[in-house]
Amino acid sequence: STEEPMEQMQKGTVKLTATLPTARGSEDDKTVNSQEDDAAEGILTIGNIDLTLPILHGATQENMKKTVASIVNTGKAGEVGNYAVAGHRSRTYGRNFNRLDELTLGDHIEVDNGKEQFEYTVTEKLYVKPDEVWVLEPNGKDKEITLVTCDPIVNPTHRLIIKGKIVE
Repeated sequence: STEEPMEQMQKGTVKLTATLPTARGSEDDKTVNSQEDDAAEGILTIGNIDLTLPILHGATQENMKKTVASIVNTGKAGEVGNYAVAGHRSRTYGRNFNRLDELTLGDHIEVDNGKEQFEYTVTEKLYVKPDEVWVLEPNGKDKEITLVTCDPIVNPTHRLIIKGKIVE
């Protein structure tokens, strides 16, 4: 198939495998101006790791070269379901999701969709194998978020998963 790995995953044809290739150096890093990008569906802010990034719609390789991106066929920000966002890790400190492993239970993740702001509280930190796509499943009652990235940064064999939910 000529489809990008993340697009295959979104159609359910592959596992979380090649969704997140090995980390790239800063020469591949590009910035995104969310005001000018039609595909941006929100802004992700994680204060504890000084992270603020636009979230693009669809975790294609092209989108993920620029920033983090939502995984299609998962939930929407602020709604009951599991809003899944994937991002690369980079050898450049503070870039994309490379500090995600510093998050701990109780930390906050904010998503601003341009109309509303949603605050999620981190409830789980998991290291899973690439085929463990159950982490993307909603529990049917909570407004959840799942952040997905590679682990370790160099030659990744697993996925780091940060799960959170809106506490009401």
